[in-house]
Amino acid sequence: MLRKTIPKRLCAVIMAAAAALVALVYVFAVQLPVSARLSEIEAETGELLERRELAAETAAECERMKSEIEAAKSSSEVSPLPDYDNLPEIMLGFSEIFGGELPDLRSEGIKQDGGVGKRVISFRFEAGSFADARKTLAGMNGLGFRSEVENLSLGSDGDLRSGGLTVSGSIAFYELSGGAK
Repeated sequence: MLRKTIPKRLCAVIMAAAAALVALVYVFAVQLPVSARLSEIEAETGELLERRELAAETAAECERMKSEIEAAKSSSEVSPLPDYDNLPEIMLGFSEIFGGELPDLRSEGIKQDGGVGKRVISFRFEAGSFADARKTLAGMNGLGFRSEVENLSLGSDGDLRSGGLTVSGSIAFYELSGGAK
């Protein structure tokens, strides 16, 4: 048989090449997939932490709103439910809001539901800006009676920056009908 000795230098080169090959196999077969999976896990963890924070914020907000509702129920600051026919007081309030010049208003009368009456007043007015319209609506809804704005519509026939905002809708006022004559 032929026996040849391999020089030490060639043996060292072969060993170095084998070590480099093992290192490359390790990097591509182990290190890169593990690093990619760790990145995915970190991204999922971040998303789950964000969801958890959002859920905690939502729960805190719900608790705050519950305590606010309970405080409002126990408080005497709830707007009164007046006896039947609060229309004169409503019109007086509207007169103050609009400076004595009432807009287009229509009352559909009162609708009875058990002991509670619902008076719906339709309105249409012009406002110089969105802020003016919002202020007027807040005044209409804040007359001190239980009320609810319904069917609100905002429109303009031109450029909103130049004014001319038309506001229309209806507001329902609730009152007790036990004292009706």
